[in-house]
Amino acid sequence: MIQMTVGNGGATEQTAHFWIATEPGEELKAENRRLRASTGALRAVVDAPSPLAVEPLPGSEGKVMAGRLSFAVPPGASRSWVVKLPFVSDLTPAESLDLERLDYDTQRRTVVSYWRELVQETVRFAVPEEKFNLLARSVVPHIHITAAKDPGSGLYMVGAASYNYQVFANETAFQATLLDILGDHKTAQEYFETLLALQGSRNYPGMHKGPYDAIFHGARVDEQYAYTASNYGLDHGTILWSLAEHYLYSRDRTWLQRAWPRMRKAIEWILAQRATTRLTRADGGKVPEYGLLPASHLEDNADWAHWFTINAFCWAGIRSSAEAMKDIGHADAAMLEREAAAYLEDLRLAIRRAWQAAPVTRMRDGTYSPYVPVEPYQRWRRFGPKRAGYYSRYGRTSEFSPTFRLSATREVLYGPVMYLNLGVFKPDEPAANWILDDWEDNLTLSSGAALESACTASSTMLFGLARGAWSSRPTCKIRFWRT
Repeated sequence: MIQMTVGNGGATEQTAHFWIATEPGEELKAENRRLRASTGALRAVVDAPSPLAVEPLPGSEGKVMAGRLSFAVPPGASRSWVVKLPFVSDLTPAESLDLERLDYDTQRRTVVSYWRELVQETVRFAVPEEKFNLLARSVVPHIHITAAKDPGSGLYMVGAASYNYQVFANETAFQATLLDILGDHKTAQEYFETLLALQGSRNYPGMHKGPYDAIFHGARVDEQYAYTASNYGLDHGTILWSLAEHYLYSRDRTWLQRAWPRMRKAIEWILAQRATTRLTRADGGKVPEYGLLPASHLEDNADWAHWFTINAFCWAGIRSSAEAMKDIGHADAAMLEREAAAYLEDLRLAIRRAWQAAPVTRMRDGTYSPYVPVEPYQRWRRFGPKRAGYYSRYGRTSEFSPTFRLSATREVLYGPVMYLNLGVFKPDEPAANWILDDWEDNLTLSSGAALESACTASSTMLFGLARGAWSSRPTCKIRFWRT
């Protein structure tokens, strides 16, 4: 329902005109307040001072038919009208009458009350800076508005943007986890149900072996309704971690017992893939990727590697699952704890060997620290002019900077700071200082990686951001701490 008002600030009476058309255009017919397609489908109901008429839309050269509303507006006065658009067009006669009876003011109060109550229930903190409070309050309705229900399955598809966005499953998981943190476990569970139900509905590119029916990645209901976006290898571990965290926030045992078979299947897939990389060299030493998942995509960047952050999320998923199973006294808890410990040992060793093989990196004060890479074979940061030719994959460098954009995905968005966020390294370990110093000095403070990661930025924006640490899409790297 939309209420529109027109005012006449002149000294004489004026005639107001309002047109409403469909896209694509179609034959229309007016029935007093109703606008119908030639098929009889109801397109709109207009509550106005005068009835509708149908005529060519001005400026369309007679090619587009539209409903027209015209009425007089006295000098110094205003007139309002309400347009009611049905969500579907195949309304029964009774439903059409219900639509006509809807009162705008009553419905507006109902809608405003609904959103205010929904937001108020998720308010968990307030800070002196009011803009942050407004942002925190706004993100909740944005998530709800973004979610769309698949017409066949009834599953909620949660994109990362509201207007036109498919399902990036890891970003669905982050949004659902935020709702869990804010206490809205019911909605979070509805969103997680989609990820559980569609497990194995699509594979992602990578060197992994065997069937993909255990993989958390796809959002494919059927051939017609397939919502999966991109080829993120990051999805599987992120979703597993988020599912386990959902229980640890909600303590819903019934849900966990129902979800556990699918979560266990996902864990078994991780363990099977880890076994394929437990290889040794001719000298008996372990290969750099020993015990990690096979190479695959990370996120938006298309190059494959044994990404440490993918493995960090997979390990965190097993660790949190172990905590959840232990909480309900499940027999799998001990096995999961052993597997999580073994995975962490392999992951830490791989990261440690990578930084030992890499040159040190310079900080802004002239000191040097070990450089912590993002995959086992990396020896230097992969962005900047010297590497532009290799990592520019789009052939449109005059429009944006793909080198910086995709390097920021590897180094900033899902770089070494995630090892701290997920607990691979503890805050009091030396590696934490190396990672955070590099994060501040070389990645987010006056850094091309941060400023160019959004592809373009105005000089004013650059001037402001150069005076503080900033990174694109910070919500993708926030660690949610349970207390």
